[in-house]
Amino acid sequence: MDKQKVFRKIKLLLAEDKYDEAVITALSGYKEFKDICFINEIANIYISTDKRKDAIKCLERIYKLDPNNLSNIKRLAYNYFANNNFKKALKYYKLVLDFEPQVSKNYFNIGSMYHFLKKKKDAFDYYQYAINMDSNNVSAINNQGLLLYENKMYEKSIPYFKRAIKSFPNHPEAYHHMGVILRDYCNDNQMSKYYLKKAFLLDPNYPLNSYQLGLTHKAMGNSKEAEKMFTRCLELKPNFTDAEKELEKIRQEN
Repeated sequence: MDKQKVFRKIKLLLAEDKYDEAVITALSGYKEFKDICFINEIANIYISTDKRKDAIKCLERIYKLDPNNLSNIKRLAYNYFANNNFKKALKYYKLVLDFEPQVSKNYFNIGSMYHFLKKKKDAFDYYQYAINMDSNNVSAINNQGLLLYENKMYEKSIPYFKRAIKSFPNHPEAYHHMGVILRDYCNDNQMSKYYLKKAFLLDPNYPLNSYQLGLTHKAMGNSKEAEKMFTRCLELKPNFTDAEKELEKIRQEN
């Protein structure tokens, strides 16, 4: 059987949801032809069947066989990130940067890994490198604001969120954080409502958008609107304890 026939057989097996047989066929193909495309195919099968750890093993094997395969290194970085192994993801995102030092996104990805690892100074610096490469990298701008926000440096975070919104007017995270700061730090519920409503409209399926908008409605005395938002939040995330408590308070008061 030639190489293309093996690939066609794998596709037919996948179309019939015969994933284990497809893996065995791909392994046989690799043993016969020594082509890493077969290992890559196995990784794809594992990813599609939520076996990410097995997929990572395949991608690591490809890396050992072909350490200059940039596409594979990017996949390794992303899959370690998706598996919450931020330290390993950082290692491979740094390798990606070695190949593509002029790409703003690569600095952002490294900054994000440092952010998850709670190395905030390194995170802030790499976000800044990303912005230096692309002044409109809205994710890096927003995340710099988020770092300041997380450190309770609310006043300093505001210009970053405003800049993120200016660069990308449909950025729900920046609207979200601006709305929370305006309510909790600036005591401006009216503007908080504006920003949080915008965040909710841009991303209605993110539970925190409806929850925070509910809190602002509550602070403004709009019980019915607050109740709607807390109910929406619980529809999206039924185990959201804080939303349950807020909803119960409103129903007891009414």
